[in-house]
Amino acid sequence: MRRPLPPLPAASAAIAAALALLLLALQAAAAQAPELDVEVEILRVVDGDTVVAVVKEALRSEYKWLEGERVRVRLADINAPEKGTPEGEAATERLKEILAGAQRYYLDIDDKYVTDRYGRIVAILYAEVDGTLVNVNAKLVLEGYAYIWDHDNEFDPQSWTATATPKPGAAGQQKEAAPAGGGQDEGALAIAAASIIAALLIAAAAALRRIKG
Repeated sequence: MRRPLPPLPAASAAIAAALALLLLALQAAAAQAPELDVEVEILRVVDGDTVVAVVKEALRSEYKWLEGERVRVRLADINAPEKGTPEGEAATERLKEILAGAQRYYLDIDDKYVTDRYGRIVAILYAEVDGTLVNVNAKLVLEGYAYIWDHDNEFDPQSWTATATPKPGAAGQQKEAAPAGGGQDEGALAIAAASIIAALLIAAAAALRRIKG
């Protein structure tokens, strides 16, 4: 019996996985203190770049008005394939897996506009896993499930790192605090390379489906 096609061609998926491990290792020394605005509870994953959450606690006074609110969150500056495609379903499932392994969740909200034109909160989503904060936006890019789609907001995805270990009392730290140390060049290189490769792999998979269809 002919085996069904995986979400990405097998060879491409293997290359993407190996690259992700390499890039994650490259960023190990580049982690910087994250900015946390609110703690949330994830209610459901909509697709590979959108979740529904309820705000449990505001960690900055300007977001106190969000406490207790149910919000739709658009992961800032990344784009995952559309739901209903193999790549889109794979991205959605991977996002669910990442979030399922975490103990707590935080948002770094775009201070410039807060929401997009659809009323969704635009943010970096952080998942706390055993004391380490995972930048979910960056992780999806590094693993090939999304690519960078930069918008007009406060964020610079080229400076993202995949993980950071918060200092004691880091939750609720002020945005004005200076970021920790160097390593940004390595982080920028890793994110940029992963984004380009992810976009190419997604396009190649879509082309292959059209050929076989």
